[in-house]
Amino acid sequence: MDEDNLLTIIFASLGIIMVVTSISFLFPKSGLTGFAISTPLINPIYLLTIPVLVGALFLIFKTPLSQRNPIQEYISNSRKSGMSELQIKNNLTEVGWKESDFKKFLK
Repeated sequence: MDEDNLLTIIFASLGIIMVVTSISFLFPKSGLTGFAISTPLINPIYLLTIPVLVGALFLIFKTPLSQRNPIQEYISNSRKSGMSELQIKNNLTEVGWKESDFKKFLK
């Protein structure tokens, strides 16, 4: 796994923990903080949600978003929008792509 994805998962899980903690202070009688009159009781469901959310974030960032070539994506989207092959070819050439890079996708 990339270092960037790992850092994203760590910071996202820290953010989730901070949000849960902040919400618990908004509802002091929920039993999550020491502000309740009686002994605070922590619902085990709250403790299970954090690992579940961290696991979900891990799965989301572990899977790649797209395996397709960016040129292939551009050509496909351009054809859907109604551009001609000449326009697509000119646009790709303008931004620096070589004709050998995108020639196979224009067929």
